[in-house]
Amino acid sequence: MRTFIIATVFSAVASFTVLTNAAGTMMLMGQNLGHQYWCTVPSTDVTNAPTWATERDNPPVSVREAVRLATKGLAETLGDVKDWHRQDIVLQEWPVKGYWVYEITFGGPSPGSVMTVVVLMNGHVICPKLGKK
Repeated sequence: MRTFIIATVFSAVASFTVLTNAAGTMMLMGQNLGHQYWCTVPSTDVTNAPTWATERDNPPVSVREAVRLATKGLAETLGDVKDWHRQDIVLQEWPVKGYWVYEITFGGPSPGSVMTVVVLMNGHVICPKLGKK
């Protein structure tokens, strides 16, 4: 049996849906020009990245580096991203203590266009893919 937790997140420009299954895989849905994009983040990918030790002031990947990596990943996914802008940067603790991910959300040029790119603490970027869960 597959169990999913569903949350819809609303921002000033658009909303996106977050699904988490029992195995801890997180799926974020984005939209661009009427197409759905899914960003699938397996728990094993997160737990294979470094932890953020509580005695360290900064995470293994800086915010600036995460934004650079996410922007590059979005460009590889969509092509031209000059009209996309950063909406949110969230440093999210994974359900497994000590593991963290960046969720960087971009707003697109058309109303309702929103994409979230996930950056792990080893610098691995997980970009949305067209129409797949």
